[in-house]
Amino acid sequence: MTLLLLLALFFQPPGPVMERQWQQELAVTPQAFAPAFNLGFYYFNANRLADAEPLLRRAAKANPADFNTHYILGVVCQRQSRREDALRSWRAALALQPNHLRLMKVMSVEYTEGRYFAEAAALARRVLALEPNDQQAWVLAIKALADAQEFAPAAALAKDAAARFPANARLSFEYAFLLHRQGRFAEATPLLEAATKNEPNFEEPWYLLGDIHLKQEQFRPAIPFFARAIALRPAYLPALLGLARVHIALEQWDAARSQLAAAAAARPDDPQPPLLLAQVLFRLGDEAGAKAAREKSMALRRANPAAQEAPQPRPFPR
Repeated sequence: MTLLLLLALFFQPPGPVMERQWQQELAVTPQAFAPAFNLGFYYFNANRLADAEPLLRRAAKANPADFNTHYILGVVCQRQSRREDALRSWRAALALQPNHLRLMKVMSVEYTEGRYFAEAAALARRVLALEPNDQQAWVLAIKALADAQEFAPAAALAKDAAARFPANARLSFEYAFLLHRQGRFAEATPLLEAATKNEPNFEEPWYLLGDIHLKQEQFRPAIPFFARAIALRPAYLPALLGLARVHIALEQWDAARSQLAAAAAARPDDPQPPLLLAQVLFRLGDEAGAKAAREKSMALRRANPAAQEAPQPRPFPR
């Protein structure tokens, strides 16, 4: 059992007497590890993060080999929305306990959130090497590789995962998604159908099945798949836009306008709903309305130019 777990189980928050004692010990021995860590941990438990951080840094400097100090310091930084500082502390902790699975998973997620996809994938692969039956680690590794635009390794990993865990709807979807982006619809479809059976309330496979029908110009068969995805997640923008495109293709203008209004309400900052609305209004002969919708779409695109772009990978700052 780690020291951190022992502390979590048995540590009783000390009162002001102990706080003053640790402060006095630090005044006499400012380089000592124990009072710096104890006081920092005390402040951490009290959610006094700004007070805890400098003390934990002193403790880490006094004893660089203490895993828990680096780990808690990372949590302190994370809770203050300082991802890179948190990851630096956790990297130091992981160097001391290289096989700490939970920490690797947390770090992989944080790397992904920060667009450090190569680091996220490397950690997820390490988890897989240690725990090949950890299905969450497969998901993390596949997504990180895809985000890093390493699509061939991501697809190979996803294929292996889907074969190993055929009942896991998420893993079936991840492989189907990569097949879908390659236009391999016939291979993606049975995986998506299996995902909807294994997890009927998982909305993304329903959406992707609708999108496959849409791309193959099978417009009416696409409708129930998009509708199911929207029923599961009413503000699901890709499904709302997909269904709107079906109605446009079928020249069902009122239904298209209704879907685009729902899409605009779900994501008022996204330029796609007004852009499609402009097409609908133009077909209805409302040139002024179409012009206003196009201008709104262009204004939204200028305000947030990165909204339509895939997240770009970047190296972790040294």
